[in-house]
Amino acid sequence: MTLSIIVPVYNAEEYLTQCIESILKQSYRDIELILVDNNSTDSSLSICQKYEDVDNRVHVLKETKKGPFYARKKGVLEAVGEYITFVDADDFIEENSYCRALADMECGVDGIFYDIYRYFSKEYIRYDSSWKMEKIYDKGLIAEEIFPQMLWNKKNNSFGIDPALWCKIFRADKIKSLFYRIDTMDFHYGEDVAITYPLIRSIDSLSIHNEAYYYHRQRNNGKLPGYIKDDEYLHKLYKLYLHLKSELPEHDIFDEQIELFYINSINLAGKKYGVVEKTNKRYLFPFGKVEKYEKIILYGAGNVGTQYMEQIGQTKYCQVVLWVDKYAVKQNVYPIENISKYSFDKVVIAIEDKQIIDNVKRMLLEMGINDKKMVY
Repeated sequence: MTLSIIVPVYNAEEYLTQCIESILKQSYRDIELILVDNNSTDSSLSICQKYEDVDNRVHVLKETKKGPFYARKKGVLEAVGEYITFVDADDFIEENSYCRALADMECGVDGIFYDIYRYFSKEYIRYDSSWKMEKIYDKGLIAEEIFPQMLWNKKNNSFGIDPALWCKIFRADKIKSLFYRIDTMDFHYGEDVAITYPLIRSIDSLSIHNEAYYYHRQRNNGKLPGYIKDDEYLHKLYKLYLHLKSELPEHDIFDEQIELFYINSINLAGKKYGVVEKTNKRYLFPFGKVEKYEKIILYGAGNVGTQYMEQIGQTKYCQVVLWVDKYAVKQNVYPIENISKYSFDKVVIAIEDKQIIDNVKRMLLEMGINDKKMVY
């Protein structure tokens, strides 16, 4: 079963070789790599052509219309694989990424979603987890469990399902149908939003993997994105708003989510003028559930866990004998298998989402940890 991997390429010579190599070294060999040059002015095109000359799985296309949407569309319409996915030219993937999705492809699932790593440097890689439980969702479960928070999660004030296309695999017929229908997209901000959510609405089955395969490179961290600087930002944002209203017509399910996304995106425009909305949520360590000076294992290295560690460090309230996470990608954070090597009084689960907490509790129980020792 062939998987078509589409990489839009624009002036990516610094990272492009690593990106292409990570794809061609996949343990899953039945792939088609489509590199779409989008008017590059550096050596990107020649790098792509070098790989096309030595590997018959590589095809190089050129797209003269500027923008990732047109490069992606060119690749989608040329793809011959039964499934299609995307990789950005400055990102890279683990060598077993697509093998892990093979079983889902063989049983005909319409969409396969997985988690990602935010790659800041070799020393700092942050794992971003899905808010949904790992399992296969049929059409009924998609409507019941995915749709209500698909585009916007009110509790977290953020996207429900991450809109990024590069951590998703879709059946080719589903994604081709959408790209055939959308002729033009003249807004840069929200291109993935405009494609991903209508696609989810159209599929009949979805597999979610709570594993990260994809490394998303964080460039110009802290700098104002170009789309916010754009004088046409608000005008283009309104076009995106109308597009979503048209593509997601079930008003009772999606209207509120679309409007909350739109309001949040309008607020982003204030950054152009130095106005920063204070939305950093604070999490209080559960002092009432942990005795002073107890030995604890802290599970979770995300925002919650980081704040807990700061508070413990400031108060010296208890002793953290081990900091663990399912994906140990931060300094001084270790794999969960290390738990068995330590004696402790409590395991403090530093996670906000209840479904993920339930998953962690089940995993800890399977490791033989008494639920009375779990704090969350």
